[in-house]
Amino acid sequence: MSHPLPLHFEPDFQKKLLFISLTHEIQLDSPDQWQSLKDQWCENLKLWHTPYKACLDFSKLTISPESAELVAPFFKLIKFFNAFHLRKACIYGLDYSGELPIENLGSFEEAMEFLKVRTGKRMAYDPESFRSVVMMENHLAGHIVEVMFAREVVFDSAEKVKDLRGKLTTNLMHWHHGWYLLMDVSAASFTVECDKPLRQMLRFLEGFFMAGAFGYGKKAKDFPSDFPIKIFRTKHQAMVVIKKLVDAEASEAADESCSARKS
Repeated sequence: MSHPLPLHFEPDFQKKLLFISLTHEIQLDSPDQWQSLKDQWCENLKLWHTPYKACLDFSKLTISPESAELVAPFFKLIKFFNAFHLRKACIYGLDYSGELPIENLGSFEEAMEFLKVRTGKRMAYDPESFRSVVMMENHLAGHIVEVMFAREVVFDSAEKVKDLRGKLTTNLMHWHHGWYLLMDVSAASFTVECDKPLRQMLRFLEGFFMAGAFGYGKKAKDFPSDFPIKIFRTKHQAMVVIKKLVDAEASEAADESCSARKS
């Protein structure tokens, strides 16, 4: 049975670039494996509302044997995404001599030059980096940005809070109305060293339409009484509170609109 491709997606909305990489070494031995790339790519496109470019780091992918049959679905995949605002795409680092639907370049720097994208850092999946552990999901209908962590994390420095803030700020390119931060803290711990940076981050986010910050996954008594994020034991409890706040805001806006029309 073929294994799905283990992929990591890192969007840069400011540069209109979607970076796709493999999290570990894998051999492509079935054409069916391309379906996992298509499915995950489609899921990530829910975040995009503008044309974009894509850079695929396939340095951890081995295609063996080298055959046109193995890569045939990749041609159809690229054609599919070209119809959904993909302006330009390339691969780098793939050891493959056969024909591919997009340019296969030797390095990240060559890929950025080909895509005409300026970036000061090498965008790559690093399981040891704190930024790669932070995951986000936008619940646009519910006015929620949900933050989760791929493994146990400890917020014990301003640098980690800065990484979280940076990833949230990039994500906020989608938002043009009020939203609530919902954080799964079941795998997260916070030390006193990050208290001030965390409060500064939340004040900063309030300037970008954040209406409140909530957490779930632990007991409120596990946190200081003045902890800046309101903690609930379950996600459901937090969601109920957020829904009430969103409904109240919608009702207030409707009342103001009616008052404006009457006057």
